[in-house]
Amino acid sequence: MKKIFIVTAISLFILGCSSNPSVKDFYKIPDDSVIAYITEANNIEKCLPSGTRLKSMNDAERRVLGGSKHDALSNIIGERQANRIWLGLDKNAERYFDQRVEVLTHKKTDVTKAECSAMRKKFSQRLNKFVEKQNYENSPAGQAAIAQQNMQTLQMIHGMGAQAQKPAQLDYWQQLEIEKAKARERQKPIQTHTNCYSIAGSVSCDSTSY
Repeated sequence: MKKIFIVTAISLFILGCSSNPSVKDFYKIPDDSVIAYITEANNIEKCLPSGTRLKSMNDAERRVLGGSKHDALSNIIGERQANRIWLGLDKNAERYFDQRVEVLTHKKTDVTKAECSAMRKKFSQRLNKFVEKQNYENSPAGQAAIAQQNMQTLQMIHGMGAQAQKPAQLDYWQQLEIEKAKARERQKPIQTHTNCYSIAGSVSCDSTSY
């Protein structure tokens, strides 16, 4: 009888562990993919435009650098898994990736002179487009467009209305804004409205949360 109980207890423990997503069910990026990513990140940093320094980057340069590294990771493991890590959609996968990068970090590069020149040009083009986008978003017309886009994003999240159609393909920045909007919605406090009324001398109240 004791043996049956012990076997049953062990079986239940194993079943519980396998059904717990925090224990097992997260993406563990392979070490060879981490090493390949580190090499690509080194290539990107080596081939920054003339005058651009990692330690003195402005916000726009840092964000374009982040987008370039996100693209590099996407090319190695696919956009879906890269988003889970880079955008923090899977915290366990993100932590695992950061730990493996720290352990496996190296300074090797494998980029040719011609490739480096092309990477510098691409970074400069992305930076110029990003700065133009920021300037537009800070203008009155841009602010109005952002307000409309935020409304459409929230409609997309809640599935409200047939007009809230998800684009066929979202770029890195669009995906990032959607995840930020989702996070804001999750953090929104619950508001409660209470109505009280008197019936035959006694007071009764009901509350509505929204």
